[in-house]
This record gives sequence, C-alpha cells and structure tokens, in this order.
Amino acid sequence: MKAKIVIPLLSVIILSLITAAWAAETGLDIYPRNVHIGLGFNGAEITVSGRAPDDAGIFVKVSSPADSITVMNKKGKVGMFWLNTERVRMTEVPRLYHIISSAPFSQVSADLRQQLGLGGDFPEIYSRAIIDKHREDDWVPVTGEEALEYIEASIGINRKNGLYFTGEKSVKVEDGKFSGKVRLPPGIPQETIDVTMYAIRDGQLLDIKTGSINVSSTGIIQWLNIMAFYDGPSYGLIAVIIALVSGVLITTLFNYAESLLGGSEKPGIGRELNH
Repeated sequence: MKAKIVIPLLSVIILSLITAAWAAETGLDIYPRNVHIGLGFNGAEITVSGRAPDDAGIFVKVSSPADSITVMNKKGKVGMFWLNTERVRMTEVPRLYHIISSAPFSQVSADLRQQLGLGGDFPEIYSRAIIDKHREDDWVPVTGEEALEYIEASIGINRKNGLYFTGEKSVKVEDGKFSGKVRLPPGIPQETIDVTMYAIRDGQLLDIKTGSINVSSTGIIQWLNIMAFYDGPSYGLIAVIIALVSGVLITTLFNYAESLLGGSEKPGIGRELNH
C-alpha cells in the first residue's frame, strides 16, 4: 500500500522538478526584478537574458503601462515677449519605452514592427497617442500634422531624458542564449514595468516571453509620496519650509564666498576707489 502511494508521489515530484528546470531554461530572466527609488537614486541597470532560438533575432521591449498624461506648452511671440500660447495633453502612451535588439529593426517587416511596437521611430507611440488641445474650459482633439508635431516633440524630450531609447545590436546572442542590458534613468515611473522578448526569424515571430520589473520608492522618498497623496496641505507646508531653508543656505554660502574673495573690504568700496 505504501509503495503504491510513494511511487506516484515520486513521479509527481520528479515531473515538477523537470518542469521547473525547463521553465527556468526557456523563461525570461530579469535581474534585478525590484528597483527601489531612494534619496540620491541615479537610475538602475537591468539585465535581461534567456534562451534564444537558432538563427533568430532577439528584440526586447521594456515599457511602462500606457497610462501616463503628458502636458506640453507651446510658446509663441506675443508682442515683445515669448509666452505659452497653446497647451496640449497627450494620453495613452507609456512614460518609459526602451527597445534593444540583436538584429537591425529593418530585418522585421513594417507590419510586424507596427504590431509588436518595435522600431527606432517608436511606431506604437504614433499609433496610440491621443492629443488634445486646451480651449477655454475644455479639451478638443488634435489630429493630422499638428498631432504629429507634438508626438515628435514628446519623443524627443523623452529621448533626451533617457526615458525612450533604442539600441540595435546591443543584445548578445551566444550558444543559444541571449543577454542584454537596459539602463533605467532616474525619472522612471514608480509602477510595474513590462518586459517582453520577441524571437523573430525570416520575418516570422517564433517566440514571446514576458516578465516585469517592480519600481517603488523607499525611505524618505516613499514617505513624501505617501504624504503628497494622502495629506496634501502638510506636504505643501514641508515643501515651502525646504524651499525657505534652501534659500537661506544658498544666501549664506554666497555671502561667505564673497567675504573670502573680497577679504576684509566692504562690498563696493574697491570699485568706488578705482574710479
């Protein structure tokens, strides 16, 4: 009786171990999976690796959910001054969007690039972005060339800040395995970041693997975020106090530096004597 119970139990355990080993071999390895934003956070480097099908190009997309709201102001000349003349809002786009690959994007058909959101020109952003312009007390849709102008401007800003990035041939493939690194900038959104690997060969999608990175704040940054969300007045008061203290410190430092440079002379006396 015991043997009849033990044998099936051992079979289940062995099968579970084999399944776990196979999953680990063919899955998507992400390190680290948790990124903590604390005081002095200067970004993080993420390593993505896994198994690569023979002769396949590997494309890795790292993106935040398409739930960000970006507000941009367009400046124009009003009389003698340059002022904000238009205000637009962009929605349905991710705040973070990185794509790295082992092969050129040109090896993937335009239709497949559009479908998967791959390519150096960020085709998914152009197809998903919704642009609205503020008019009086309402928002009105913006389309056509004007919408493209704002999308291009937003992509350019995000590229400059390291939030959008493309890296062709930055993924290494060797002995049936791939490995690539993604540099997350300091301004990454604090939410779950999606990681997707696409294996493509001869224009055909062979495999898709998915994973995620959890980005969250810690320490004083976490405390400030919680206070800003649940206790706005107290957060505002703390911000004002910090600004005042910073102003006093800067003024003190400038006065100290001026006293060192000017010696014991009173400010302005040296200049008056030279006239």
